[in-house]
Amino acid sequence: PDLFKACNYLGIWCMLNHAENCQTKLCTKSANSRRRRVVSLPYRQDMRYLELKLCLQNTKSGFGIICIPSIDMIRMATLEEDDYFNAWGWDKCDYDYPLTFNMVKHGPWAPKLLLHQCVDSERSCDIERELDVKDAIVLRPFEVVILSIHIACPFEMSYETDVLSTMSSIRVPVTSYGPLSSNHLGVQQHKHSVATA
Repeated sequence: PDLFKACNYLGIWCMLNHAENCQTKLCTKSANSRRRRVVSLPYRQDMRYLELKLCLQNTKSGFGIICIPSIDMIRMATLEEDDYFNAWGWDKCDYDYPLTFNMVKHGPWAPKLLLHQCVDSERSCDIERELDVKDAIVLRPFEVVILSIHIACPFEMSYETDVLSTMSSIRVPVTSYGPLSSNHLGVQQHKHSVATA
């Protein structure tokens, strides 16, 4: 039943890293850092950028482990894109499809893990080795992570509200391990689904 999908055990909270002028970031040929050094940012000048912080939590106890295979697999969509992919299948949402919002994956604005609140860090490392998910995010019951991600958006979206009023969903692929992954015979089966905020 849908009740036992892994996505039903992942809580997602999205926070905006608000700018004082309420504007999205521009990438010029050079930008001054806090130390007044000139640095080049490897991003497009015809795009604007916005930082989001995602809080992800395994919200259930006794139902097993949730694994987010890769931060790179997180997707953002507009309402029109949601309608299109819901009708034609989200398998068409690949790297070749020109989405309105794209996560920055390289350079100083690449995704960062700001917090991973583990119940037992040593045990979490053992679980990662056992499941062979070295680069994944593993969440045992009630564990929390906070991610910083930057998204590239169209140049005409000058203000944060332009982005927030256009973005319809954030999709996080998840895999379950443990009791919630067992079939009626008690055999472990890794179940894949997508949590949506």
